[in-house]
Amino acid sequence: MNYTRIFICVSLVLCSFTAQAQKKAAVKADLKKAAPRSAVIYSNQVDASLTLHNVSFLPAVDNVDGIFAKPFDKKLLELLANDHQWRFVESKFAGTFLTPQDLISAPEKVIKVAKPLKVDGIILVDIRKNAKDALVSLHLFSAKDGQLITQVTATDLDQNSMEKALLQLEELYKQMKSRIPYDGIILSRTKNRVTMNLGQADGVTAGQEVTVAKIIEVTRHPKLGSILKNEKAILGKVRLIKVDRTLSFGDVISETESGAIQQDSKVVGARMVTHTPENWIKPDYVPAELLLSEDNKVNGKIQEWKPEMPPTFGQVSASFGLSNYNQSLSLADGTSLSAKSNMYPSINMAAEIWINPEWYVDVGMPQGTGSMTNPVAAGQPAELNTTMSQYSLDLGYNLLLKDDFFDSKLFGAIGFYTYNMSIDNSAPEGLTSTKYSGMRFTLGGRTPIDQKDRWYLGASLLLYFKPSLAERPITSGTSNNSLVNFKIGVDYRWSERVFINSGIDFKTFMTDFSGGGSRTVAGTKGSQKLQTLIFGVSYMF
Repeated sequence: MNYTRIFICVSLVLCSFTAQAQKKAAVKADLKKAAPRSAVIYSNQVDASLTLHNVSFLPAVDNVDGIFAKPFDKKLLELLANDHQWRFVESKFAGTFLTPQDLISAPEKVIKVAKPLKVDGIILVDIRKNAKDALVSLHLFSAKDGQLITQVTATDLDQNSMEKALLQLEELYKQMKSRIPYDGIILSRTKNRVTMNLGQADGVTAGQEVTVAKIIEVTRHPKLGSILKNEKAILGKVRLIKVDRTLSFGDVISETESGAIQQDSKVVGARMVTHTPENWIKPDYVPAELLLSEDNKVNGKIQEWKPEMPPTFGQVSASFGLSNYNQSLSLADGTSLSAKSNMYPSINMAAEIWINPEWYVDVGMPQGTGSMTNPVAAGQPAELNTTMSQYSLDLGYNLLLKDDFFDSKLFGAIGFYTYNMSIDNSAPEGLTSTKYSGMRFTLGGRTPIDQKDRWYLGASLLLYFKPSLAERPITSGTSNNSLVNFKIGVDYRWSERVFINSGIDFKTFMTDFSGGGSRTVAGTKGSQKLQTLIFGVSYMF
């Protein structure tokens, strides 16, 4: 009896464990059946480098003194702002203008420019004029690898009507987009429903089936690096259910593997490819692509020419100044010494180095010489020879008010200076040679004042911080100095690299003396004034 009870209990326990094990196995089978297969991630660097969401552009370059550059920049800004497939990011790039050749030969420059902007692509317009016509090219660079994606070029640019020329740029923009190796991008996927950046504006309709692919390989131009051919891997197909003006919503109807169609997959075949005859190139012209690929060295019936490269590093200046100079010194006995020169010539050499579009270093070296009558009664020599020299070194910053280095801007600088006026020694003692030096701050601005950006108006105020004074061969006492200096200038842009400069420079040096110096009679107050008309030329390189 006891054995029978034991046998029954053991049997019940075993049955219980068996039932639980079968239940767990069934649950696992159900979970396994319900769980989808892991999505296959199709990704490669080539495809990623061609994925464009955020796009910016650099200032256009031309060799005709900016006649086309600025209007084309404005038109390109309009086109990008109205492009629903791309989000436009303002570049604020200026100063060291880059040409397409600069970027093609050094892709790292594209990456460097694009990185702070957080964009996927950079566009650059290049306009070049030769003896017969003008050529305009539109370049699209990938910000991921710096490579040129595509370029489109037109010749016979209409030079008599800016409106027609801008329409040509609009047509080039459409051609550029059509040469990108896909029509649109999958923006998102939820289960089998996808959203893409194609809509009625792109010619797609509800019920249409589109192909989705990944770009796996490209063949590039051996010199330019632009994409000539591409190879794609088909991922599947999507049927469009709802089509808005700029977006479409569809269902995945087939794909190579579960989850193969993902965000940033490329939509191809959404628009029919049409071909129109090329009507910009004359029969006796070499194709524009050949012009670019051979560094503009062409033969045949086209005259060889090379565009003038825009300035990128800085500028050097030379100017001639004609001053009205006056120096005076009041003495403790009530007498006053005063001398002046109404024709005091000077030459100024200056250089400015552009570290980047905002920061710069400026060096100035004015030199002058003249003569004036000795103010001391019966003083010798009767005519005093003078020599003026100035040296300055400033570190400055440009606050660009527009997206152009040569447009309106404010600037500020901090630096050091010396001003030395050497005068012949007088017997009996008279005026002294002086040397002012110290730190200074510069505040100013500059703006074009005509529609063609040929004429510029600028002004600056220089503030001097605790200037020191050294006199020779004698001293007038302990000095307390103040300097006032401001400039007004009008410049004319002669060409891409040359400016004609003019302006007026006002300088006033005021000194209060106290205590006794080495003079027989101590000085109480001294001053120097220079009012200078300046004419010169600047060359940018």
